[in-house]
Amino acid sequence: MVMDPLDFLDSVAGHTAARYPVQTPMLGTVDPAYTSGNPKITFDGEATLSGKTYLYAGYTPQAGDRVVLLPVGNSYLVIGAVGVLDGRGKAPLVHSHAESDVTSLVTDLAGKAASVHTHAPVDITSATLHEACYTATGGQSIPTSTDTPLGFGSGTYTCADVSVGTSTAGSISNAAFTLNRGGLWTVEGGVRIGNSVAGKSYGIWLGPDGGSTRYRGQFAVSGGTDAMEFAVSICSRFSAGTVLNLNFWHDEGVARSTVLLNGGNSIRFAWLRP
Repeated sequence: MVMDPLDFLDSVAGHTAARYPVQTPMLGTVDPAYTSGNPKITFDGEATLSGKTYLYAGYTPQAGDRVVLLPVGNSYLVIGAVGVLDGRGKAPLVHSHAESDVTSLVTDLAGKAASVHTHAPVDITSATLHEACYTATGGQSIPTSTDTPLGFGSGTYTCADVSVGTSTAGSISNAAFTLNRGGLWTVEGGVRIGNSVAGKSYGIWLGPDGGSTRYRGQFAVSGGTDAMEFAVSICSRFSAGTVLNLNFWHDEGVARSTVLLNGGNSIRFAWLRP
């Protein structure tokens, strides 16, 4: 007898489902006598404690906790305790006991490693935000042929990783920026001038407060009388306590002022990693 193609496919599907059953999350209770290590679990609907122990991640087991277990290979992973129903009859919530991101490696019965990640919520405050931006609130007079730190009077957003003070050169307020955290940083700054003078040079550079080392710079000779904009950026490692200036220089022969346009006169900081 020749099997109908559809009957054949149904037969294959049934065999696959029987051999490789789909596992779903389970609920259970941690061994009341548990003290440490991987816990034994009494699964919901069963009266006896499991004979094997189960790995856990993102959660520290407590004796008697009712927990959620996720299927991993041919076993289960304990991921958190289940909360009780609230007064409105809402569904139970899974609570993580992790204080920070946790990565635990578990191994299924086939010997393959799986990575399990749980993430605790983080409140965004000046203590946890690693970015800062300071913006100029008015034009600044720049003497001719003098490296002059630029002051940025307004903290658009600030963080504990960056503090602002007075520059060594010129004693300019809000022009010295201290990096309070060591590591990899990105720093970028920009400024605009109007009505440049043909044949004159203009530019900005980023460097240490009171020093002459130029970490990054941009300079140009004006070809007419148009406004000019300058921007520099750097991604580099800085030690905690490093103090930076964004400096402006020109050779017009007389003092000239920066001009504001859409918040472009600003300096920004972002700490990336240790």
